[in-house]
Amino acid sequence: MPPQMRPFRTLTPISLVNSLRAFAALICPSAKARTIMVMVWLPELPPIPATIGISAASASVRDVNALDLGNISLSGALVVSAGGAVSDSGKLSVGGSTQISASGQSVVLDGDNSLIGALSISAGSASIGHAGAIDLGTLSLSGNFTLTAGGAVSDSGTVTVGGSAQISASGQSVILDGANDFAGALSISAASASVR
Repeated sequence: MPPQMRPFRTLTPISLVNSLRAFAALICPSAKARTIMVMVWLPELPPIPATIGISAASASVRDVNALDLGNISLSGALVVSAGGAVSDSGKLSVGGSTQISASGQSVVLDGDNSLIGALSISAGSASIGHAGAIDLGTLSLSGNFTLTAGGAVSDSGTVTVGGSAQISASGQSVILDGANDFAGALSISAASASVR
């Protein structure tokens, strides 16, 4: 009786290869043919985002693929450079500035984060959730920008958004008085707002 094979989506890369070899052995008596079958049938597996947690004075992290930020606790600055999307599955607590570069990719930091210094992002789009007040440094986004803050929102750098921008800071003030460029619609929900 042929071996039972689980659906590919539940297999690890190693068990997938072993299952393919077992299947190939049933229909190809030649070892050489079985090897060729496995090489041809093995699908390209997408890169698995790495999750990183750090507790230090400062940190600089580079990943050629997508990056998931776990619990980050820094008294100083955080610098992140990724070739894929950047997300957070933990809480970010950064005492200094935060700089994230993910060209053409999405940056989604929607945890209960605390970024004391200026937040700078260069990416395709960004969605940010922040527990308290937040200072926007240099933002360069070709797509949309979404920000939900539990405190006042200000800018110490230049904010450039190619798509729409939505800012929510219930009961707080929003002051964006830099040389900013909002190409799409700008929506703000707050107690007061001053935009230049």
